[in-house]
Amino acid sequence: MGSHLAEAMCSKISGTEAEFRKFLEYIRPIILENKAEQTLSELHAELGVWLQKTELSATRRQLGMLYYALLKWRVERVFSYPAEGRLQARTQYWELEWNCPVFEFQKLFSAKTFEKFPDLGGFKAINKVYSTVTGTRSSFIDARFSGDVRVHRRAGADKTIVVFTAKDYQFAGIAITLFDRAVAEPLNANLVVFKDFNNSIFLAGLKSVGGFDASVQYVHNLLTEFAHTKIIGMGASSGVFAALNYGARVGIEHVVALAGPTSLDIGLNSGTRPVYKKIFEDHKAGLIDYPDLSKVVAGSSLNRIDFFVGGRNEYDMAQMQYLLARSDVMCPHVYERNGAHVLLDVTLSDGTLFKAINAETA
Repeated sequence: MGSHLAEAMCSKISGTEAEFRKFLEYIRPIILENKAEQTLSELHAELGVWLQKTELSATRRQLGMLYYALLKWRVERVFSYPAEGRLQARTQYWELEWNCPVFEFQKLFSAKTFEKFPDLGGFKAINKVYSTVTGTRSSFIDARFSGDVRVHRRAGADKTIVVFTAKDYQFAGIAITLFDRAVAEPLNANLVVFKDFNNSIFLAGLKSVGGFDASVQYVHNLLTEFAHTKIIGMGASSGVFAALNYGARVGIEHVVALAGPTSLDIGLNSGTRPVYKKIFEDHKAGLIDYPDLSKVVAGSSLNRIDFFVGGRNEYDMAQMQYLLARSDVMCPHVYERNGAHVLLDVTLSDGTLFKAINAETA
């Protein structure tokens, strides 16, 4: 097989699935580092042999086929779609997002996925987000479980975006790596990310820090580094509640919210949102506090809340209207004909999101 890299790996590989997993871990950084074409070509051949000779689980084989297609594209610039079904497509997409974000390949993969499975949730919106991004390399890569506090500093930044993630540690259905490319990077903004590893809308605090009060103090202390910049809190879906709840307590003045809860009581009435019921039960058990967000916001540092919502989404509209009726710092942005919960794609496409971040909207 020729490659010193591949030969070194071959000497350690027993042909087991565990060793195959190690091989994938080994080649990811090589792909991202833009190694020489010869190295990538030899690894492509080696991976092909692995796929032939190794008994693999369905998930591991899916990942192997993905990296085989990715290496082929890197060497030959020939795109071969590696997913055979809907579940494979989703698994492979998130593998790229979280562990090996090669932007141009991701765009091709996402576009083909939507073409083959147009009803597969999220890909139409993801493709719109991709269409707004320029450049080929990510300066910040955020793996899914890379820690519940991530900080990416940019030289000369005069803004700092503070993100509170939602379900699966995403922002509006995309991974933080793509969020950085689409939102923070064009603004040359610092990015601070908090992930809800406790799955409590951050009411149980940051898992790596401790409880709620300790986490609020931690966030406050962390953001002092960026006090010379304009700090904008951001959240989508359940991250909205956290961005407002923490933002009001740590001195943030401006929050940009994309369709999320402002009242957990409203969530309790929805059988499709069991996370709110769990929070209510944890509150009854004395495990977490259950704040009235309107009271938290009132009289706090917050002086502007840009709140985006789809006018045909009754639940999201109810959440927006709840706080609008109780706060004079709300700046509602209603997409009257849109019923989607995820609005990042449309707000990026029409430029409204950047206007909100820059406080240029009425």
